[in-house]
Amino acid sequence: MSTAKLRFTHKLRSTTVPLTFTEDMLKKIKKLKIEEDDVFVIGYPKSGNNWLKYLVSLMFEDGKLNLVDDDWKYFPLLEMGYVYNGMDIFKRLERPRRAWSHCPVNMVPDAFFTENRGKVIYIARNPKDVIVSGFSFFKNFVVLGMPLFQKGFDDYINMFMKGGSLYGDWLKHVSGWWEMRHNPNVMFLFYEEMIADPLKMTRKIAEFLGHDFDDKKLMDIVERSRFDKMKQDRDGKHLTTTLLPAFKDLNFFRKGEVGDWKNHFSQTQSEHIDEMLVEKVAALGINFNCVLNENQETD
Repeated sequence: MSTAKLRFTHKLRSTTVPLTFTEDMLKKIKKLKIEEDDVFVIGYPKSGNNWLKYLVSLMFEDGKLNLVDDDWKYFPLLEMGYVYNGMDIFKRLERPRRAWSHCPVNMVPDAFFTENRGKVIYIARNPKDVIVSGFSFFKNFVVLGMPLFQKGFDDYINMFMKGGSLYGDWLKHVSGWWEMRHNPNVMFLFYEEMIADPLKMTRKIAEFLGHDFDDKKLMDIVERSRFDKMKQDRDGKHLTTTLLPAFKDLNFFRKGEVGDWKNHFSQTQSEHIDEMLVEKVAALGINFNCVLNENQETD
């Protein structure tokens, strides 16, 4: 039995999180005062969070984003506590404020649901692609001379399926937010939808956030947020090169493809994921648009 685990993590209320994400921090997040026009981008790690965050930034900058190195200054990770204090930065932002998070539904501000305050966009992605992207990321994330994950791909799959990857059980994470999708301040979208029809999904996001862009402006945002363009602009600048120089060579944006897992999974590994997730996902009514069925196309 594999004993693989991510370095520098611990369990917080049964969820695997970074060591710096403490119970005290969580209590402060839960009590955080939320304004009606606050915007949050949330998703399980490696689900397209940074792409979505970039697209939302373009909307708030009217399609003319100033690509500064330190994007944390205007769009912080809410639960960040070791490179900068995400909550402190968020509180100081001018309205409309923006933040992002990887938190499951039980670890976000209570005001999201008790008062329907803020606008939350949750992004979900095919778990097989999440696994491939996560494995690549954590194998290359070196801290104190050693990667956060030090074993092989099969070990990572087993750890992921046991809820040992960052932010815990993927199915619980996605299903928890799926149950909130009918809340008026929650938008649930799929990475695969973003890839398949970026103009349509960008328009839906803009409308959800209260923007009234014409087609020309929407097309400009879509073009500027193309994955290859964003990767060129933002890789090495995701956190900062001034606060933590070691991050400058870390690849936060890998391929941005749908179905790349087919280049990495063996048939046995793929069937294992299918057995553990397909029926449960289907029972929730979640349709990943050609994600889990190997016989379907991914374009």
